[in-house]
Amino acid sequence: MSSPFPQSSLLARHHVAAAAIALLALHAPLPALAQGAAATDMAATADFHIAAQPLGQALTQLARQAGLQLLVAPELVQERRAPAVEGRFTTAVAVDRLLRGSGLEGHVSQGTLVVDKPAGTSTLPEVTVSAVGETTTTEGSGSYTTGLMSTSTKLPLSIRETPQSLTVVTRQKMDDQGMLSIDDVANSTTGVTLNRISDDRSSYYARGFAIGSFLQDGVPISYEADTSTYDTMAMYDHVEVVRGPTGLMTGVGDPSGTINFVRKRAPRETQRSLTLRGGSWNQAVGELDLGGALNEDGSARGRVVASLQSRDHFTDGYSSKRQLLYGTAELDLGRDTTLSVGGSYVNEDNPGSQWMGVPRAFDGAPLPISRSQRFSPSWSKWDKKEVSLFADLEHRFDSGWKARLAARALQAKSALDGAYLVYGGIDHQGRTLYDVAGGPYDYDKKQLSLDASAQGPVRLFGREHDLAFGISRRTIRWNDLGYSYLSPNGDWLIAEGVDPLTWNPDSLDRSSLLAEDLWSRKQKTTLTSAYATGRFLLAAPLSLIAGARLDWYDFSNSQRQGSWSKDRAFKESAHVTPYAALTYDLNDTYSVYASYTSIFRPQDYLDVSGSMLPPVEGRNFELGLKGSYLHDRVNLAMAVFNTTQDNLPQAIANIASCTVPTNCYRSVGKVKSRGVDVDINGEILPRLNAGLGYTYTQAKIAGESTDGSHGAPYASHTPRHQLKLSAMYHLSGDLDAWRVGGGLRYQSRTTSESTTRAEGYVMRQSAYAVADLVVGYRVSRQLDLQLNISNLFDKHYYQTLGTNNGANYFGTPRRLLLSAKYQF
Repeated sequence: MSSPFPQSSLLARHHVAAAAIALLALHAPLPALAQGAAATDMAATADFHIAAQPLGQALTQLARQAGLQLLVAPELVQERRAPAVEGRFTTAVAVDRLLRGSGLEGHVSQGTLVVDKPAGTSTLPEVTVSAVGETTTTEGSGSYTTGLMSTSTKLPLSIRETPQSLTVVTRQKMDDQGMLSIDDVANSTTGVTLNRISDDRSSYYARGFAIGSFLQDGVPISYEADTSTYDTMAMYDHVEVVRGPTGLMTGVGDPSGTINFVRKRAPRETQRSLTLRGGSWNQAVGELDLGGALNEDGSARGRVVASLQSRDHFTDGYSSKRQLLYGTAELDLGRDTTLSVGGSYVNEDNPGSQWMGVPRAFDGAPLPISRSQRFSPSWSKWDKKEVSLFADLEHRFDSGWKARLAARALQAKSALDGAYLVYGGIDHQGRTLYDVAGGPYDYDKKQLSLDASAQGPVRLFGREHDLAFGISRRTIRWNDLGYSYLSPNGDWLIAEGVDPLTWNPDSLDRSSLLAEDLWSRKQKTTLTSAYATGRFLLAAPLSLIAGARLDWYDFSNSQRQGSWSKDRAFKESAHVTPYAALTYDLNDTYSVYASYTSIFRPQDYLDVSGSMLPPVEGRNFELGLKGSYLHDRVNLAMAVFNTTQDNLPQAIANIASCTVPTNCYRSVGKVKSRGVDVDINGEILPRLNAGLGYTYTQAKIAGESTDGSHGAPYASHTPRHQLKLSAMYHLSGDLDAWRVGGGLRYQSRTTSESTTRAEGYVMRQSAYAVADLVVGYRVSRQLDLQLNISNLFDKHYYQTLGTNNGANYFGTPRRLLLSAKYQF
């Protein structure tokens, strides 16, 4: 971007400033006079009408409207944008609002507004937290927080301005805490609970409900645990997690929240790095990251990220090999138009993967089972492959408006084969015995997402406001095939009455099994949407954020297995999802908000008779307090929420009661969830990055359900209390090459009551805490070493509780990871 300031004008202003400094040095009485004049200039009141626009242009307008000259280095404002400033303020307040989050500060000297970095700002990239204001990129900032984001409302708002609870996991935090997968990110994120479905499948919960809404660079995509690949995070700049419904962004959103994965961008400056990691269970990781300008003026830029991972696991006979290749290119098609294209390829081979974790006793009591014991045969697997392509075209108008066209295409496949424990009982000797079933399956899922949007400022009724609107279309196709293994005598139970304490899964001879009883599933989902939202300045401290989304939903599903078949279809036309929030700035640091949104999500679950459950509907209310400190380097968020939903599904643990050859569910009626979120992230002290998150959640069934469980807990496998801490401190003085940090995760007890109480037993996991330790050493500006120790005290616990026959997963034992990063 070209500078808004002529070079000659800038040099002249530098000379004026130099002359003023010389006069101050020669005449002793002048400092007090200068300070007095500056104070008068900053205290002067004026009417400011400044639209959201590039920061350089906004500063020029502010100086003109305040009757001041302007002195600022072009590189400080390049590629930064400023929020709108509308109303009558003192110059000091107007400058503060315009520079909020930019990492810059302004003062008046001799009638000139001087904008510069804060005095004493360090230049060491390993320690300094850079400005995080108008950019959404966190890489290289050294920060645990970010500037603008639009995951919640489609408007470019700071964390403080966003009227919802959210957490940003930055690139710096991922590197500090050794996060290599989405599971690592979930474990560190305020209010998010990881629920493992199998060794290579996970679901994520917030506020007592499953998170089903995922985004990539703000464009909705479908998350499907069977095929999705998020176990290699090397291609992402940061992850934004919004807690609470985001139907305005996703259409059929969940009240739990939304996870937005923001990819790394192609940089203008050359950057190259090689990272090697080695750790427990023969873990080996290599990452190569290359990026920079492709031509002399930097109008064409590119980036390539490659990652190779290989490791065994703490479970015997289970290993994984994963490969990632990501590439992107950005082309400036003129001063104000940018085209971004790219794609990624991910391959995961997971031999020995367990489908159903470890069993418990028939009454739910824990069995004396080692964390390393495996309950799938060595020939089992859950392999995945994903290819993704994307394109973004963005045009920036001089008025401050921005238009964007975005497209995402994705194909994900998985090939799985294995066996798992099913029905159980107790024999005459009091032993718990289970039967075994299994089969091979192939999943093929394709997605295409298109989005056209525009956002920018508009002047109405004498005030400056922000608007965003757009249209989108998303198509998802499933084409899945599989077989149930049959025993040599034709029984779908391939082993019966096995004792989990003595059973050897490798005793199953796959060559003797019959792959018959073909199962197939074809499914198509189409979501067409139009949306609009705006931030309206009602008064200087009071804003209204309001919008709505109009959705056309078309769903069809056809399943076959043997002689059984079922066809399902569902349509919804012009369904309206409203959103409204009020925000009030208490002062320059704190603001409060109140928000409301409705919930609507069609579902494809079958009940015991094979009929579809009705759509989930509900509403969410939230009240919150936001705070921003030290030029947005630290963000505070506190919220209380209340969510009500109807027709939520609950899996039926006793599969034998289903009249369909697949999992079946029941509607639990009305569910209410209420709680508190607290989230603090940033550079809370010089050289100290830290994050703190606390969540209280209570989800209960508030209306009668099919089994009359009024007042019973919902999703009891999620904890009522969660506390998550993380920190990294860079030492000073002679030890400034060293840094030390760590993390702590605490959660209250969890149970299986919501899923197994109807079966006559309840499993429990008592409260526990897991501590992590990090030590790093900067050998040189190019080479950095780091040691991460996860689960420092080797805490033994169940991370996930399922049923007595399986779906129970141990937390990972103590794990070491040594990393070496070389920048060249």
